[in-house]
Amino acid sequence: REPVAAVALVPVRWVMGLRERKLTRYARFESVSTEEICTYLRSSQVKLPPGWTRVCIQGLRKSKLNYRLIRDPCHHQMEMPSQDSYV
Repeated sequence: REPVAAVALVPVRWVMGLRERKLTRYARFESVSTEEICTYLRSSQVKLPPGWTRVCIQGLRKSKLNYRLIRDPCHHQMEMPSQDSYV
């Protein structure tokens, strides 16, 4: 069985905080449309907005989070159907 993975669009500052072992809540990406978010979440050569990066998280335990994950509306349009996407 393949490990469960989640793809997320997060601020670069949030990733830097993880490197410093500081887990902080991050701002939600405000987009013009669902299609735009879907484009950013796909593994592709699409240039992301300044200050944002795409990460793949494996082995995520939702029970350890102190905030709720929201399933991405374009989950079924992803290139790799074995992955879930959250925002």
